[in-house]
Amino acid sequence: MSKHAAARQPSTKRNARTLAAASFGVGALALTGAGVYAALTAEAFNTTAESVSSGTLKLTMAASTGAASLSTTVSNLAPGDIDNRFVTLTNSGSLVGKNLGLAVTDATGSVLSTGSAGTGLAVSVSACSVAYVASTGVCAGTETAYLAKTAISSLGTRNVFAGPINPAAGAAYNLKVSLHLDGTETVSNGTLPTGTMQGLSGSLTYTFSEDQRTAVTTNS
Repeated sequence: MSKHAAARQPSTKRNARTLAAASFGVGALALTGAGVYAALTAEAFNTTAESVSSGTLKLTMAASTGAASLSTTVSNLAPGDIDNRFVTLTNSGSLVGKNLGLAVTDATGSVLSTGSAGTGLAVSVSACSVAYVASTGVCAGTETAYLAKTAISSLGTRNVFAGPINPAAGAAYNLKVSLHLDGTETVSNGTLPTGTMQGLSGSLTYTFSEDQRTAVTTNS
C-alpha cells in the first residue's frame, strides 16, 4: 500500500464519525420537537345548552275608535283653530322603552310651519287614562299634558314628553295630538302682507319614538 493511500484512511474515518454524529443530532432534534406537541387537555362544559334570546323594541300607532288618523287632511284653518286627532300608541315589543317623544316635520318647508315666533303651526300632546271620546275630545279619566304647545319649527327632532315617559312592554297610551294655527295679520285693500300665513299648505309627518331601556348587568 502506498504512503498516500495510508494517509487518506484517517480522513475517511473522521468523515464517517462526523456523519454519524450529525444524524444523531437530527434525530434528537426530531424527538425534541415531537415532545413539544405532546400534552394533556381537560375540559368541562354544561350538558344542557343555555338558551339565549334577544328582546324587541316596537312602537305602533293606530287611530282611536271613531277618530280620524293623523294622515287625514286638515283644511281651511284659521288662526286660533285647533284640530284634535286621537291615537293609541303602544309599546308592542318585549323591552321596556324610555324617553317617549314626538318629532313633526313638514315636507314642503312651508312658511306655514316655519314662521316667526308665535306665528304658524304648532303641536301639543296630552294623554288620557282612558280612551278619549273622539267626537267631543273629552277625557273621562285623568288627563296629563305630555307636550306643551310647540312650534313645528322646533319639532324637527324628537321632543321628549314630560315625565319622562318610559313605556313598559305592552303599555298603551291614549293620546290627543292637537294642531294649532297661531298668528295675527292685517290684509290691506285685498293685498296679503309679506310673509303671510294665509293660503299656504304643508305636508306633516308625526314621528313618535322611544329608546330602549338602560342596559343592565345581571348576576345569577
